[in-house]
Amino acid sequence: MIQNFYWKRKNLPPGPIPYPILGNFPFLAKYGIEKAFDLIKKQYGDIHTVWFGETPIVLICDVPTIMETFVKDSETYIGRPMDQKLTEVRTKGRYGLIFNDGDIWRHHRRGTLQIFRDFGMGKNLMQERVLDEARIMIDQLKQGSNIQNYGEIQQKIDLAVGNIINLLLFGYRFEGEKLLEFNELKNLLQNFFRSIGKPWIRLLNFNPWVWKFLPRFLLDDQYKQINGMTKFFEKQIKNHELEIDFATENDPTGA
Repeated sequence: MIQNFYWKRKNLPPGPIPYPILGNFPFLAKYGIEKAFDLIKKQYGDIHTVWFGETPIVLICDVPTIMETFVKDSETYIGRPMDQKLTEVRTKGRYGLIFNDGDIWRHHRRGTLQIFRDFGMGKNLMQERVLDEARIMIDQLKQGSNIQNYGEIQQKIDLAVGNIINLLLFGYRFEGEKLLEFNELKNLLQNFFRSIGKPWIRLLNFNPWVWKFLPRFLLDDQYKQINGMTKFFEKQIKNHELEIDFATENDPTGA
């Protein structure tokens, strides 16, 4: 009791008292994530601690402190705690930019940014691409003025975001027959986030010591979804390799 209510919270910013193992999940579940965070901020201030299971999460909620901490002093805060078991399920290791930190993350980031710069992909070009997709989406919305629900608008927003990313990586938009690729990828991503978004998975993510006691079949859905995405991207890369023209430079992935 002393450990849970005093010692483990001693050197952290204030916040609601956590339950053993569950942390503040009961409070978040009772009010919903947005309202719960708003209530916590009003009671404990702009810097406070929320417990996800046995893992403390320090939240910074004012812009000046965020800029000072994560922009001006960004090198100090590039480390990020990763649950090894869930990372293994997601990516079979810590690779790339998203699931990494430290020196490996720095090298990947430096190399990626250099390739983008070599292709002239500075802020201006990225801004142009975002604006181009926004214009296309707005034109489509005007033409389809009989849109009946938010879901149809969200679908067009998703497609616009997907086009920006895919133009950056592979040099083409999702249109015509390529729309099938977008729908397949979106379905894979939705299934993946659904599988890892289950409450018991989230709870286990922040209590990593429990993973070693789990039978493998409980993670079958997670492995199935990540394998589906891996196969999709492997197919994309293989198709892209067949189309590469080494006499020209079309996109960063080809480079």
